[in-house]
Amino acid sequence: MPLSKGIKVMKNHFLQLTAIITLTLALLACATKVDSVAIDKHTLTVAVGENETLMAIIQPENASDQVVTWKIDNTDVATISTDGTVTAKSPGKATITVTTRNGGHTATCTLTTIPNVSLDAKVITLNVGDTKTLLASTRPESAVESGFEWSSSNNAVATVNDKGVTRAVGQGSTTIAVTALDGGKTASCNLTVVQPVKNVSLDRNAWTLERGNSRTLNARINPANATNQKLTWSSSDTSVARVSNDGQIEAISKGKATITVTTDDGNKTAKCSLSVVLSDEQWIGLVERISKETFQYFVYEYTALKYLVLPGSKALYDLDAYGSKYVTTMDSMIRAFRMGYINRSQIIYYYEEYAKAYSTLADVYRGDSTLSAIYARLANKFRTILSEIR
Repeated sequence: MPLSKGIKVMKNHFLQLTAIITLTLALLACATKVDSVAIDKHTLTVAVGENETLMAIIQPENASDQVVTWKIDNTDVATISTDGTVTAKSPGKATITVTTRNGGHTATCTLTTIPNVSLDAKVITLNVGDTKTLLASTRPESAVESGFEWSSSNNAVATVNDKGVTRAVGQGSTTIAVTALDGGKTASCNLTVVQPVKNVSLDRNAWTLERGNSRTLNARINPANATNQKLTWSSSDTSVARVSNDGQIEAISKGKATITVTTDDGNKTAKCSLSVVLSDEQWIGLVERISKETFQYFVYEYTALKYLVLPGSKALYDLDAYGSKYVTTMDSMIRAFRMGYINRSQIIYYYEEYAKAYSTLADVYRGDSTLSAIYARLANKFRTILSEIR
């Protein structure tokens, strides 16, 4: 490279460097300098194992350089991180210093670390009259020599003695607090006192309802001021009766069921034996339907019997006679029932006699298995009727 050209390149580099230095000096001249620094807290108390964060306040707020460093003069007591977070290690005292990078301005905070206190429970529930001993512990262990002070925020709900024994007095909520006399650190436990359910009862132990009707069972919780009043209702046979969540029973079909109420607190139960029956009109309507169906059954068996025995035989006569008597008698009894001349038991007795009569005929014709089977089926038919109408 020719000498003249090299000198020219060096001159250009020198001019560029000069421009950079001039610009930097101009920027430095325009930068806002730090005038002072302060810490948001002049004193700080931290319990062992806990932490707090200090904040450096630089003036003016728009200072160009906001960088600071943190130092503590006793690292056995606590440590401090680069963002000003103080972590207490053991009881004692220390001084924390913050220093600005711009100008070297400083500020200090006096740190006191105290023993930490905790309880073995933060939330508890007690029944009225119960007691529980809360246990206080310190960090480090045995750091509190002067003992503790216990208190309840509501003595009408619970009291506490100097040993931490807490007694539930009445329903409600309170805060049980323990304070270390050395350092004054406090720990607390939220206490709820409830009145437990002792038992539950129903206003009826047994009830008979007509099909289609609805009635309400009333449950009584003892004591009446029990905290948890929630109840669950159930039916042992929902095809017979259903029960709603407020104790309303719906009678669905003839039969028996047990209605049970159960408390949410303690699973205490009470029961009501329920019988669902037919009203007089429902019942006689059932009897009337059964009467017609049974007559058709008579016709079926009579027709079958005609093919098995000679006309004029006693077996055929017996069935024909009973069938005719059944139809006329039942028509009369149904009318009499509706007019109020007879009751259910008299009609039931009539069916019982028919069941006995056909059982007897089944025995009479035992020598003829076919005839005996016909009469046995008729006897069973009346037994089935009895199971429906009783």
